[in-house]
Amino acid sequence: MNNTTLKKVWRFIDTPYDTLMDCDAYYSGDPNASLALCITSSMVGAISIYILPFICIFGIITNIYIGYVFLYEFKKLSRQSIYMSLICWSDSITILFLGILWMIPAKGLPFASEGRIYYFIIYESVELCRFYRGIYSLTSTLASNLLLLTSIDRCLCIYYPLKYRTIPVYYAWYLIGGVSFISFLCVLPVIILVDFHDIGTFTTCWLHESQAFLQIFIILFNNAGFIQTIVILVLNIIFMIKMRKTFTKERLADPQSIESKEWSASVILFILSTTLLLFSLPQCAAYLAAFFFPSVMEKSQSEQSVRLAYNIADIAWQCIFAQNASAIFVCWQRMQEFRQVFYRLFLKGPLQPLRKYVNEAQSTTH
Repeated sequence: MNNTTLKKVWRFIDTPYDTLMDCDAYYSGDPNASLALCITSSMVGAISIYILPFICIFGIITNIYIGYVFLYEFKKLSRQSIYMSLICWSDSITILFLGILWMIPAKGLPFASEGRIYYFIIYESVELCRFYRGIYSLTSTLASNLLLLTSIDRCLCIYYPLKYRTIPVYYAWYLIGGVSFISFLCVLPVIILVDFHDIGTFTTCWLHESQAFLQIFIILFNNAGFIQTIVILVLNIIFMIKMRKTFTKERLADPQSIESKEWSASVILFILSTTLLLFSLPQCAAYLAAFFFPSVMEKSQSEQSVRLAYNIADIAWQCIFAQNASAIFVCWQRMQEFRQVFYRLFLKGPLQPLRKYVNEAQSTTH
């Protein structure tokens, strides 16, 4: 049997042949085959097996490291550094669950093995599916909400410095607790309502199709946090304009000044929010299209359109993982203290024996 036939006898809506059957149909001359589906499904499979493992491993390690540096190694702990550490750790968990536990075994391995090797974590049991979807929904939503909190905090500090700059650092933990609770409430319906549901001849582990409002809410506010990202970008633009008007160019150019550090942090947030918006916009549009296509198109047309939309959403997720993994390069480029901490930790750790040997050699020479 070819991959298209195997798809039809598969029980679940996600199959080992999703990244293979479109190109099989196209190159076999099927008049209903789609070149766009062939290209996008192959991209999802190839990226998932040949590129994504390196991005995910690098992203998890570097985000854990960045979170540690922000929280424990900076000379002066600030509310923003606490927020950023939690954001990085949340991103690393999202990469682990969506990248390592889903895309690689469910998209990459089937593509590389012609459908022989695969693993679908969400179809093991309803309980595991709820846990899995609940965790990655919580961490991705929490990261977006914390990034929004960071932007709001920074705007308040620059517009009302006498009132907000004097707030104790430990208040950040209260705010994080509040944001975490709100994020948990946002994903609680996912944890409670996700179940095995039939869609045509296939079974999926997700919300029932009748829960339309909840699915649209998740598309807009969960996942990559499309709405939050737009607000973050607007706030950072307002913040940077205010800083340009308030501080002198000399103070902004001085790497040791508070103004320069604030400006660098603002640039980091601007870069992260802009790139995240570039990827979350097509992802959000693709999920909305996949949701509405079945109700406005004929079944024969909607099936291909829905699959194309989900392929675009998967590629957007892969780009978001790459963006998360690149955060260390942005911090390295924009933050002098981050570079200093890296040098100190690196020389104190892996290169400590070499450093000791060099010092002993120099003392012997003298």
